[in-house]
Amino acid sequence: MHDARSGWDLGPQAPQSTLLRLKKSDPKTLVRKMKLDDAYRRYRCLLEAKKASFDFSRQVAAGATLLVGEGNLSFALSLAKLSTHHARNLFATTFEPATDVSNLAKCNASQLRSLRSCVEHNVDATKLTRSIGLKQFRLIIFQFPNVHSRDPIHGRNPNHVMMRRFLRSAKSGLLPGGMVVTSIVDSPYYLGAFNLPDAAAAAGFGEPEVYPFRPKDFAGYVHVNPDGPDSALVQYDLFSTWVFRPKQRDFS
Repeated sequence: MHDARSGWDLGPQAPQSTLLRLKKSDPKTLVRKMKLDDAYRRYRCLLEAKKASFDFSRQVAAGATLLVGEGNLSFALSLAKLSTHHARNLFATTFEPATDVSNLAKCNASQLRSLRSCVEHNVDATKLTRSIGLKQFRLIIFQFPNVHSRDPIHGRNPNHVMMRRFLRSAKSGLLPGGMVVTSIVDSPYYLGAFNLPDAAAAAGFGEPEVYPFRPKDFAGYVHVNPDGPDSALVQYDLFSTWVFRPKQRDFS
């Protein structure tokens, strides 16, 4: 898809511009949507130019890694199998208590433990100190976070609020030089809903780095959508990984 007005080549998966779906009788909305469309066009161009995805395996090999909100634990297990020598670095957690996880999660937990990874349940990603104590990690991962409710919180999207709270909680659990990583659906709607740059700034992180995320690189990864039968990996084609690093003064 080529946008003649902007000159950007958005590729075959690009969404139709929101400008084409607006009525001229709403100038405030028009201006806001124009800004969002332009930001998304520039973002997609930069992301497509960055061919390499984030190297999860290399980062896991470098030190202690916490995974939160793992659901069925399939992403943690895929990482463990990519480098079994470093599976002991993984501390995989679910929000659900052990009694509520799926059979697949129980099976994956057993395999993770056999690889010497640690597994813990009933861990709230927004209250990590309360859930797992004062443990610290080089890498903290939250893949495809999602809040069940769509009701605004103080006028903000609940997914944005949740990520802001998560980042604040995760920062206290990072070792010096550590980083926080999350992947989300790559679309104007989800980018706006999460508003990760603002969440990062509010939590004391610098400007996030963005990479393409390719689910096929992680054999056995089965994302589950808590709000419906289809996972995000089935419903969408484009995904991105965001890397957050605390501002340097936070570790001084």
